[in-house]
Amino acid sequence: MTALKSARYDDAVRLLERVWSVDPDFRDVSSVLSGEYLVRGLEQYAHSDLEGAIAFWTLALKVDPDSHRAQGYLREVRQKQGRIPEKIE
Repeated sequence: MTALKSARYDDAVRLLERVWSVDPDFRDVSSVLSGEYLVRGLEQYAHSDLEGAIAFWTLALKVDPDSHRAQGYLREVRQKQGRIPEKIE
């Protein structure tokens, strides 16, 4: 949590991942880690990196399978992918 408060987000995610791998029920580690993955996915989405966004939102669901936000974001981006033509002629 200190890393998050100090805006050392990469360090914070690595530490949260370690804690979650040992004890997923430890305090709020699942919700905080899932939240970080959601934010990173939104950042990727904002940069039009749909695959990167999907990767982070999938991680969010791994940590918090009931995350309605992650489910919604994934549904939206997959629908968007379905509307993008593979080849423009």
